[in-house]
Amino acid sequence: MSSKIALLLFFYSTALVAGYEANMYACQSAPQCVSQYLVNLGIATPPYPSYVAIIGKKQQFLGNGASGLDQLCSWNSNFQRCMSQDPQCLQGNSSSYLADKLRIARQEAELYVMYFAENVYECTDGRNDLLDNLQCFKNHHNQSLQVINRCRLAFDSDISRKCELTASLTECLRDGFGQECGKGTGEFMCNEEKVALRMLLVLASMLVPVRFSYLWRFVEIRQIQIVR
Repeated sequence: MSSKIALLLFFYSTALVAGYEANMYACQSAPQCVSQYLVNLGIATPPYPSYVAIIGKKQQFLGNGASGLDQLCSWNSNFQRCMSQDPQCLQGNSSSYLADKLRIARQEAELYVMYFAENVYECTDGRNDLLDNLQCFKNHHNQSLQVINRCRLAFDSDISRKCELTASLTECLRDGFGQECGKGTGEFMCNEEKVALRMLLVLASMLVPVRFSYLWRFVEIRQIQIVR
């Protein structure tokens, strides 16, 4: 077992090095493409807004249901086309380059990567499930905050601890939100966050074969409430 883990670590570190070498000139398109996307939401740049602010604007459109989601997806398609010549920029190991180009913090750049990954899922495989759960997300802000605070007490920011604690964290969040909105909502968030977290927690996803669920969807709910 230890030899398998060592092999995984080797491939992981090699991939990171290769990624940074390949990404040396990544994100050249980001300022233009991100700015164009944000203008559609009513946000002028620069400076580039926080993830919190972007989510707040996005939720205003989602409040219109299917038509609002269609509009968001149209803008996201335009964004993806704009970034098509610079695909490495939308990977977690390129977040330092994205941060540099947009003049934002590295952590904020990682959230940008996750945001656009979530958009892709919400506009494709997750579309119907998102529409089914919009009302639940809207009606359970306070309960969601309680679940987040309880489940995140044991969550550490260190990557080695993230790999260790992701399973217990996601299970805690799944169970907590399941009590509020039912199993279907938990499954939606689980599937969406598999996409969003894949780039940021590659090693954990290999070593911990469980659902990467809920974390950022819950953060998103919390941030929406703060913005309002």
